[in-house]
Amino acid sequence: MLELRIAFRNILRQKRRSLFTGLALLVCFVLFSFIESITEGTYGHMIDLFTRDHTGHVQVHRRGYLDRPSISKAIDPASGIEAKLKEMREVVAFAPRVKGGGLAYAKTKTTPVQIIGIDPVREEKTSTLRQRLKRGQYLGAGAPGEGIRGAMIGQGVAENLKIDLGDELVLISQGADGSVANDRYRVEGVIGTMESSDQMNVYLTLPAAQEFFSLDGRVHELAVLLKHHSESVRFAAKLQGSLGAAEGGQALSIDPWQVVEEDFYRAMQTDRKGNQISKVILLVIVCIGVLNAVLMTILERTREYGVLKAVGTRPGRLFRLIVLEMGFLSLLSVSTGLVLAVPINYWFATRGISVPPVEVGGIPYDKMLGEFSVRAFFWPAVTIVVASVVVSLFPALKAVRSRVVDALRSN
Repeated sequence: MLELRIAFRNILRQKRRSLFTGLALLVCFVLFSFIESITEGTYGHMIDLFTRDHTGHVQVHRRGYLDRPSISKAIDPASGIEAKLKEMREVVAFAPRVKGGGLAYAKTKTTPVQIIGIDPVREEKTSTLRQRLKRGQYLGAGAPGEGIRGAMIGQGVAENLKIDLGDELVLISQGADGSVANDRYRVEGVIGTMESSDQMNVYLTLPAAQEFFSLDGRVHELAVLLKHHSESVRFAAKLQGSLGAAEGGQALSIDPWQVVEEDFYRAMQTDRKGNQISKVILLVIVCIGVLNAVLMTILERTREYGVLKAVGTRPGRLFRLIVLEMGFLSLLSVSTGLVLAVPINYWFATRGISVPPVEVGGIPYDKMLGEFSVRAFFWPAVTIVVASVVVSLFPALKAVRSRVVDALRSN
C-alpha cells in the first residue's frame, strides 16, 4: 500500500511531464479504440451484407458437393437435417435450395445460366433476394397465367436475351436421372444489376426446380442464418458433431461461410493484417514518446534514487516503484480516454460515415459503421497499459543498477 501511495505521489511531482505523457497515452487509446471500432464494424457490416446476399452463415451439402458440384449430389428429405435445424436455438432461419447449370433460350438468343430453385417464403427470411428485386414481382407473388410457371432472372440474363417482364424463356439442362430437362417459364421479375453476383441467375420455385431436375423432393443446399456471423464456425462444428459421420444413410458436410466463400474470407484477412500493421506503427511512435518521458524522469531523479538505495531501499522495491508509477499513469490516461472514446464510438456505431455508394451483391453500401462493444475498448486499453509498463522496464533497470556513489554525485 505504501508503494502505491508513493508511486501515485511521484506522478504529481512532475505535473507537466506527467500531463504530456498522459495526453499521449490518452490520444493513443482513443485512436486505437476508434480504429478497432470502425474496423470491426465495417468488417461486420460487410460480412452481414455478403452472407445475407446468398451464402448464409452456414451451409449444408452432401459431402464433396462444394469441391465438385453435381446435380446428383443432393440431400434426401428423409435425412432429418431440417428437423434438427428447427430445434437449434442459434438458428434464425434457413432456406433449402436447388442449384444447377443450364442454357436459357428466348427469341433467337441463348446464354448459359445458373438455375436456382428456392422456397420464396423461407428465402426471404434467410437472404436479401427480395430486396434485390429491381422490376416486376417477387417469385410466387402472383399467377403467371396460361399455365406457365414463373421465373425471376438476373439483369445479365435479361440483357443477353433481350427479354423483360412477361416474356417467355426456355431452360434446357440435364436431370439427375440422366434425362434431358427442358421447360418454358414466364419472366415475373428482374433481380440485381450487371455488377451483382446474381446477374446470370434464373430463380424458380423449389417444386418447379425439383421437377425440372428430376430430384424427387431432394435439395442441393440448406443456407442457415444465425443470430450473429461470429457464431458460424462454432455452430458448424456443433451441428456436424451432432450429425455424426452420416445422417439418414448419407454423409453431409456442414461448412461456415469462411469455407464456402474462402476467397472473400482470405481477402478480408489480408486487409485486417494491413490494419494491424498501422496499429503497430502508431503504438511504436507512442512507446518512443513514453520511453523518452520515463528516461527523462529517471535522469532528473537519479540523486533521489541514490538516496533511497543509500538508506537501505532494496533494488526490487525501487524497481516496483518506477513500474507502478508508469502503470498508474497509463491507467489514469485510459480511464480518462474512455470519457472521450465511448461517445465517439457510439456515434459512429449508430450514425456512421457516409462513403461514395457502391454495391455489394446488388445491395447499396453507402455507410461505414463502427462497432460499439466491449472489445473496442478492452483490447486498446490492455495494449496501452501493457506497452507502457513494458517500456518502463528498461529505465527501471537502469535506475536499479546505477551505483549509489554515482547517483549521489549527479545534479
